[in-house]
Amino acid sequence: MHIAIFGASRPMGAQAAALALQRGHTVSVVSRSGASDLAGRAGVSIVKGDATVEGDVRSAVEKADAVLSFLGGGMKNSKDALPNARFAKLITKALRDDIPFVTVSNIGASPESLAHQSPLYRWIAVPLYMKPILEDKREMEATLKSSSLKKWAALRCAQLTDAEPDASKVVVKVDDTISVVSNRTKRGDVSIVALDLVEGKRDDIDTKTCRVLKIETRPNS
Repeated sequence: MHIAIFGASRPMGAQAAALALQRGHTVSVVSRSGASDLAGRAGVSIVKGDATVEGDVRSAVEKADAVLSFLGGGMKNSKDALPNARFAKLITKALRDDIPFVTVSNIGASPESLAHQSPLYRWIAVPLYMKPILEDKREMEATLKSSSLKKWAALRCAQLTDAEPDASKVVVKVDDTISVVSNRTKRGDVSIVALDLVEGKRDDIDTKTCRVLKIETRPNS
């Protein structure tokens, strides 16, 4: 399988690219600068392009059998700010409807989900920092839901950590809006789940259905 990866300069994207290579896939890493730490590795092609430019997105996914996005939220005044809503509009136009696409979202990206978060998160974190990020992810999810793509998933994660991944302790399920924001998720586990989904390897979820999914870690893990 040839997998195009957006956001591969970020930890989750880099981990997903390395894992894809380990599993025998080839990858295209999309980079604005045309540079990547993965340059020179067998099975890796570097595509110079911007995730918010339509022509670049189309070129990057032209030969892809699957697409992963780990684009970040960025600071609201930075050049990288809030690219996900724009990217979703472009990727849904660029992909054939049978190409698997997995992206990363946030717990609280829907009003229903946000209502079940802690008061500290709703009243302090969201107004001070998270509101524009959640709005970006909310618009992204809405675009995916209204698109013609047949195989997409948006992974809603809570607080992310750099702890050693252990996907055996990860639970993936349809987001029923009842979540606990303190449930931490390891970045490496998100990368593993994203790749599992495009490969159709998750036994705990229907990988052939378009869903907003939630990643949780079993207690005491």
